[in-house]
Amino acid sequence: MISWDRLLIRMVLVPSQEGHLPPIHSPVLTIGVDQVTSQRISKLVDAVPDARIFELHADVCKTLANPWRLRLIHALRHGERPVAQLIRELGIPKANVSQHLSVMRARGVVESRREGAFVYYRLADPRIVDAFRLMREVLLRRLRRTGELARRASGRAA
Repeated sequence: MISWDRLLIRMVLVPSQEGHLPPIHSPVLTIGVDQVTSQRISKLVDAVPDARIFELHADVCKTLANPWRLRLIHALRHGERPVAQLIRELGIPKANVSQHLSVMRARGVVESRREGAFVYYRLADPRIVDAFRLMREVLLRRLRRTGELARRASGRAA
């Protein structure tokens, strides 16, 4: 049996292809331990990635908590588009589109490439479209259910 006064578990951060480290609020998890077995250490180490995944999930959800960014995902669902086309499709100023795409790129939602004077954007992972579609289906189901409840309530009131 192994015994330590303190056990430090450091989370390993891997830079993205662009060399950016993902944001993290608490890079070191300190746990007070009297006696630690290798099995307990294994359980603690396995728990750390889940915490990191939840943090990343929350960051992506915060990134997508904007109707314009959701419209950008909708516009990119069929593949890569130049920024100029996204500006025309969304009907908002170039600066706004660029700002939203920059935030989405920083969070790993979209990727870009430059070809001459044009910048093209695409979704970083095609499964983002699946998640987007699934959330829309959940919301549509909720709207239908709410509409049915409203119709039932108004039928009783009449």
